[in-house]
Amino acid sequence: MSKKATSSVRKATSNVYGPNKITYTHFKKAVDIAKECRPETSGKLHPKVGAVIVKKGKIIASAYRGEVGRAEHAEYIALEKKAGGDPNVQGADLITTLEPCTVRSHDKRPCVSWIKSRNIRKVWIATLDPNPVIAGYGELQLQEDGIKIGRFPDNLADEVLHDNKEFFEWVRLKQPTISRIDQKNERLVIIDALKESINGANQLRSLLYDRFLSPLSGKKERNETKEVVGFLNDTIIKFEKALEQALAVQIDSEGSWVQLGSLLTDLKLHGIALLAYRVATEIDATSNYAWTGLTLSELELNRKDVTWPFQYSITPIDRSPFQKRSKTWLRFSEFEKPDMKVRMAARALQLGQKLDDIWPIVEKSAEEIMISEKRKEKESLQKEKMAWVEMSVMMGSLGEEEKQSFCLSIAAKNPSRPKLSGPAKMMWDLATGDLNLDESEE
Repeated sequence: MSKKATSSVRKATSNVYGPNKITYTHFKKAVDIAKECRPETSGKLHPKVGAVIVKKGKIIASAYRGEVGRAEHAEYIALEKKAGGDPNVQGADLITTLEPCTVRSHDKRPCVSWIKSRNIRKVWIATLDPNPVIAGYGELQLQEDGIKIGRFPDNLADEVLHDNKEFFEWVRLKQPTISRIDQKNERLVIIDALKESINGANQLRSLLYDRFLSPLSGKKERNETKEVVGFLNDTIIKFEKALEQALAVQIDSEGSWVQLGSLLTDLKLHGIALLAYRVATEIDATSNYAWTGLTLSELELNRKDVTWPFQYSITPIDRSPFQKRSKTWLRFSEFEKPDMKVRMAARALQLGQKLDDIWPIVEKSAEEIMISEKRKEKESLQKEKMAWVEMSVMMGSLGEEEKQSFCLSIAAKNPSRPKLSGPAKMMWDLATGDLNLDESEE
């Protein structure tokens, strides 16, 4: 610590603030008890908050978030659970490490309201709430009610920020990176696609009615047509339900877009489902549901494309939160057949997953192929060979010669020749001995 910083801390520790004789010790108490906060809900981060009520230098009550109940706020616990019947609270100062909240769920009262009701003289705040719905508003509402606002000493405010670093980052990631206008435009694309699908299904249904449900049609033909029309009726109802959801989708609501994506996935409209899930990830980048939907939609959209995903380039780093985007591909690869495992591992690598993390899946796929190769149909073998040859090209581009040779050795187990071109064809010819390097150099 520099001499200037040391001097600043020394000065702060010796100061006494206001009629309630607030000292550095009181601020430090709030910071220290905030560290006692424990995780409350799996997969969701919460701030570490400590609150202390002081009057004329004496601590009336102190509390930390979740101390007496899951998700109960520190200010509420201190003011109501611990000092609810204490008349000394009136005119006291409240020291809290995080700006008091202005909104809570429908059955709970925000901390600002509790503070006002207890006639607190002054609220000392270490940092504003990072949630843009609250940030600054808690402080402003207190000031409008005549309650004074104070700040923590700089070094303790920095400590609070450090202790809540993960929470602040988590809140930042949950903020939309896609504008409301762009969301509305994407919604229009989905709405137009659904309307087109509904119109197409209605036209086909009318055609079937006109041609095959007339008295001139045979009984068998009419019965078969009725089954198709019944299927179309159910499909149209589902399309209309998805259209209703698209029309009602809430802007800046990740859950609303995920629900729309789920309906579109059920209808096997994987292209526009992919769009809905992508918007959801851009609204809340921490959403597991959004990343899962995005992954599975892309998978189903490309499942029959034997060139997928090798047309994409490799991204060095997965910048999604906690590498959710690339890790989701690895998580779902275990449920797929060997050739699709390899493709999904390649997709994870392209999206920034480390080679060391995807390679065990590649090796496991090779083992499964060795065991079951005799029972496979020729078409399935062709797809597998293409996947392995394309993976060898990818390994070659990374300078992984040993892994490249491994992939080629798996591809060469079956002498049947897949349809390849470019670098993949050259790799295959090299693996099977069809390419003469000496001749090719001439």
